[in-house]
Amino acid sequence: MKIVALIPIKMNNECLPGKNVKPFFDGTLLMHFIQNACLYTKGINETYVYCTQEDIKKYLLPGIKFHKRPEYLNSNNYGIMVG
Repeated sequence: MKIVALIPIKMNNECLPGKNVKPFFDGTLLMHFIQNACLYTKGINETYVYCTQEDIKKYLLPGIKFHKRPEYLNSNNYGIMVG
């Protein structure tokens, strides 16, 4: 059986813009903590960052893949589709 981890990340956070790529005291980006957790967890075969913006690719650790998600998931309506 193949196990895949999916990390949803928003780049346009309203409260703290860019929070996922802000470095901590040692220079580690916030999003690298969860990426490392997935990379070093036994049993996870693949890990994807799920984001609307492709420029997040420059922040991915080796071994992490990118999967584009729909723009409507960035709204504060959390999946409520109108129309």
